[in-house]
Amino acid sequence: MSLEIFFSILRTPLIRSLTLFDVAFMKTSGSTFTHWLHLATRGKVVKRSLKVASIVGTILVMINQLDVFLSGQLAVGNYIQILLTYCVPYCVSTYASVDTMMNLENK
Repeated sequence: MSLEIFFSILRTPLIRSLTLFDVAFMKTSGSTFTHWLHLATRGKVVKRSLKVASIVGTILVMINQLDVFLSGQLAVGNYIQILLTYCVPYCVSTYASVDTMMNLENK
């Protein structure tokens, strides 16, 4: 698939409505992106996201990697998967918190 087709898919109305997509590709103004990062690094947001990631990440690791743990055959690839498994709920929780705070600011 060419990059042109890929980016045309990303410009569909459903995808364009996602605020995180706009932030990730810096389609918002610099001040909005800076504000988003400022909110995302606030102590309460980081603390909440770490709690969510530790609980949800552990559950997901047990679901996806329990057989590898029990067999004792952890490889480097498994460690990378485990790290990413914790990163996903952290990012989702951070996004949800920042999105809520920004929506409350705009009301």
